[in-house]
Amino acid sequence: METFLPIILGAGLAIAMIVEWSSRPRSRAWRALRQMKSLPIAQIKDGVPARITGTVSALGTTMTAPIGKRPCIGFRLEIVRMAGQHASTNVIRREDCGPFVIADESGKATIEGAVLLGIDWEHDWSELPQDCYGVLERAGVQTDGLFFRKRFVFRQALLQAGDRVSACGLAYFEPDPTAPAVGLREPALRPHLRGTKRALIAVGDAGPLRHLVDLIKR
Repeated sequence: METFLPIILGAGLAIAMIVEWSSRPRSRAWRALRQMKSLPIAQIKDGVPARITGTVSALGTTMTAPIGKRPCIGFRLEIVRMAGQHASTNVIRREDCGPFVIADESGKATIEGAVLLGIDWEHDWSELPQDCYGVLERAGVQTDGLFFRKRFVFRQALLQAGDRVSACGLAYFEPDPTAPAVGLREPALRPHLRGTKRALIAVGDAGPLRHLVDLIKR
């Protein structure tokens, strides 16, 4: 039994790591995106799930990134407290995303509601600047230690205007007040991908490498 104990513990740890990895927003988003082929926005059908790829623009006012104060449409932020040279406790995990528009050569679609923001981190774990500790304090995190301020590291992902992304979800057509009417009485329609808590809109980066991978898989 003693011989098998390290093997059992190792297997348990590996399973836990796989479960944790698969639960991350980026992994979950791309798991959903890989299940569908991307199609031109003009080919979206009402009431049918769709995956689209294009360039992002803001719809209404933007928000401000918690770290760096840059304008963005959405963000993911994780802050971890350090104990010596090792990560100790994940103290903040936040994300938010406002409505936005995706455009390709064939048209535009609105993305709104609950979003699973699976975009890549801007950088690996980095030291949290002292002037950003207000983010922690506003969240009720104790930043002062017995003799020195506690150390924290962070990573952040931003969705910004001009980014190229893929998104998938259930599509609906709704009147578009920004477009001219099709006829005398018929308003122009625009496809919307609207997420709910039970059916999130998956959003992930769609750079040149992602595009190449999609072509290979087809």
